[in-house]
Formats: sequence, C-alpha cells, structure tokens
Amino acid sequence: METSDILERWSEYIQELFYDERGQQPETQTPIEDPPILKAETTNDMKNGKAAGPDQIPIELLQALGNWGIGQLTKLLNRIYNTGNIPKDMLISTFITLQKKPGAT
Repeated sequence: METSDILERWSEYIQELFYDERGQQPETQTPIEDPPILKAETTNDMKNGKAAGPDQIPIELLQALGNWGIGQLTKLLNRIYNTGNIPKDMLISTFITLQKKPGAT
C-alpha cells in the first residue's frame, strides 16, 4: 500500500469520526457572560514537581512564561471561552499511529 493511500484512508477515517451530524445549532438570544478567568487563579496552585495534567504541559513550562506570558495566555483563553472561537492554529493536530504489538488483541 502506498503512503498516499494510507494518508488518504486516515483522512477519511478522521472525517467520519468527527463529522457533526447535528446540523446548524440555533444561536442563543442573550449571550451568557461569565466573569473572566483571573491571572491569579491560574498561578495559585502551581507547585514544582506536580504531574502534568491531561494537556501534558508541565507546571515548570507555564512558570517559565513569567508574568507577561501567563497574562497573554490568560487573555487568549478568556477570549476563546467568551467567543467560542478557537484560533485555527490551535485546531491543527498531528495523529501518530501506533502499531499493535505482535500477538496483541
């Protein structure tokens, strides 16, 4: 099987997997306004050596951003939360296929 055939099949599989059959969702008449996430809330529980969360981002990486970087990240996440619009760059992902071990079921 050619590499292009494999890539095409993976593309078809992912499109089928994530295809949304619900149709157009009605927009809400009144926007729901929640208070913004505060920068202090994001850094309160940052202690070194803790296990990474589901995003696999270690605390030390976030701490390395410093106050300015944490502020920028907080603004970005508040904008995403309030508008529901995720920047296109954040929607790009890479799938890595893992081969089964011989004899696995």
